[in-house]
Amino acid sequence: MTTKAKKKIVGIDLYNNAEGSSRSYKGRLLGFITTEEFQAMINNKALQNKIYTSETVPVSLLGTKFDDLKEMRLVASVKEAGDKTVDKTLFVTEPLYTLSWYYPEDKTIGIVTKDNNMVIIAENEV
Repeated sequence: MTTKAKKKIVGIDLYNNAEGSSRSYKGRLLGFITTEEFQAMINNKALQNKIYTSETVPVSLLGTKFDDLKEMRLVASVKEAGDKTVDKTLFVTEPLYTLSWYYPEDKTIGIVTKDNNMVIIAENEV
């Protein structure tokens, strides 16, 4: 009997402190890009497709590898936005500021953005 390999899926919650609102997404975590890479990606559909099909990055790598996130942006391929299923969508955050916390046992990360909002990422296997 064969078992299907589990996929790593992340939940991404964005909290807008100024508005007191939040949004939730689910998908695959792809990593971080610089503002320059973000600008290049906006104008290049082939690059967007290449990024979309990249390997999933484990939360543990992000929690231990990146000390300075200033001006970086989180990138994920999103399958769900709120309670809606979306088709082949790249999700890119506003510029980030710093890694606030990382809980390896829960596979969760909290990141503060440049505009003082919060991004919380939680990894699950399905």
